[in-house]
Amino acid sequence: MKAHPHGKPIRDAGEFRIRTDRVDLGGKVTIRYAGELRHMSIGRAYKKERVLLLVDDRDVRAYLQDGEYLGALRIDPAKNYQGQIS
Repeated sequence: MKAHPHGKPIRDAGEFRIRTDRVDLGGKVTIRYAGELRHMSIGRAYKKERVLLLVDDRDVRAYLQDGEYLGALRIDPAKNYQGQIS
């Protein structure tokens, strides 16, 4: 793994991880991919809701805490804002 400036390793792309987050007031969540923050829209209808994000390399699937499937998207490494999960 490549060394991070603060001594912490950066996750390799291609790694599977599970992340929980709270949707912000604008309806978005943020994840780190390839050492950079990526923003994606869940929707304002879900603001302040807790979501579960399953990240498998560039593929992200989003679920509410109760298991309701919200959608998926594929991360475009060239963009910071990824668009709407659908």
